[in-house]
Amino acid sequence: MNLSHTGLGTALFGLALGALIALPLAGWLAPRVGGHRLTLVLGFGFCACLVLPALAGTPLALWMALFLFGVMHGALDVSMNAQASEVEKLYRRPIMSSFHALWSLGGFIGAVFGVWMASLQVGVVTHFSLVTLATLLAVAAWVLPCRWPERQSRCSGTEKRDEPRRPGTKPVLIGLGVIAFSIMIGEGAIADWSAVFLRDQLRVSDGMAAAGYACFAIAMMMARIAGDQLALRLGPDRLVRIGSCVAAVGLGATILSAHYVPALIGFALVGAGYATIIPQVFSAAGKVKGIAAGPALATTATFGYFGFLIGPPLIGLIAEKIGLGGALALVAAINLLPVPLAFLLRSPQRELQVPVIPSLSPPEHNPGGV
Repeated sequence: MNLSHTGLGTALFGLALGALIALPLAGWLAPRVGGHRLTLVLGFGFCACLVLPALAGTPLALWMALFLFGVMHGALDVSMNAQASEVEKLYRRPIMSSFHALWSLGGFIGAVFGVWMASLQVGVVTHFSLVTLATLLAVAAWVLPCRWPERQSRCSGTEKRDEPRRPGTKPVLIGLGVIAFSIMIGEGAIADWSAVFLRDQLRVSDGMAAAGYACFAIAMMMARIAGDQLALRLGPDRLVRIGSCVAAVGLGATILSAHYVPALIGFALVGAGYATIIPQVFSAAGKVKGIAAGPALATTATFGYFGFLIGPPLIGLIAEKIGLGGALALVAAINLLPVPLAFLLRSPQRELQVPVIPSLSPPEHNPGGV
């Protein structure tokens, strides 16, 4: 199936539309059907949908396949982060960044596997089918047998849940959403425009231009591995301020650089700066008192994904007027929005109030377990 740039863009819009529709829907469903059940169902559904775009034979079929894939992706993102927030409450220390580091690692492994399949000249349907089978087996083997936080809380008799309310009634979620928007608009811009910037501004080959995003992604993954310890030492609010400033400085250095290597270092700084901000924002949203984690995360994630989706086309429009460097400079300025808003991450509303689950302790310290 041969698609023009317009046709491909239209098909990819189906992916974005599906994700945006699913985010609030998943937030509404999570506290009603149980976040762990929703995560399991969506996990299997997401894996099964991986092969659908490869099987599409017409532009309409591709649009529908990507729309369904986007629905599963957006809903699973909310339910997974809600569950991660529940687990983090049990640990009583930051662990959200580690979950996001594994997401980054999965993307890196998927990219390497895709390059390997392409080098072997494996067909797209076969490639996607292998990935679908592998991920379904992984979910069945590792995720299905898991003991979920909600189940453990019910057994211990310690579960105490806030009544779900409308996410819009919590102004703190709007502020956290603005932070997510300001960072994910940059993530979208780097994903789509880093190679274009290096190719057009520094006159490098397409292969060398692709290294810009690779440096960004690897630095993000490495910083997320260290993110939980940094959050523990610095506090989430200070970590977000530092990350925001590092990202803005890195992007500014890239824009002003006249040489290839300093530009790559700048992209790496952007990835390291962005790395820990979204995990801390999602962690804070999941702990806002008076609202279940699912709806809270759905509100915050919707702001973030809107920034990720609107960022690339907006950069293109602005670049027509002031140049790509100027457009990216505007992104760097937007990246500083978390600095005045970071106080929201240390609000008293998000104190870890959930007691340690007895079933996670040794048997002799489990008087209330079932």
